[in-house]
Amino acid sequence: MSNYTEILDKVKASFSEAGREITAKTGKAAEMVKLRTRISTCDEVIEKTYAEIGRLYYKQHAGDSSSEYSKQLTAIKNALEGKEKLEAELKELKASK
Repeated sequence: MSNYTEILDKVKASFSEAGREITAKTGKAAEMVKLRTRISTCDEVIEKTYAEIGRLYYKQHAGDSSSEYSKQLTAIKNALEGKEKLEAELKELKASK
């Protein structure tokens, strides 16, 4: 009977250790998810802020052909003009129904 209780004690100890390991790993995984979420939030703020800086720069320098960003400024200008034309075409199509 002593052998049987020793085996049961070892099994209990093994389960207890496994439970502690699982708990530790689960806690670590949860903390990693929280950190990744916070990193993603920081990335979103960075990207939105970069975009806002770009919009502000465009508004201030849209007509500046001597800017080092003249290619990008022209590309934005052309895209805005193209968008305006496409929106006008769409408006005409809607009105012709």
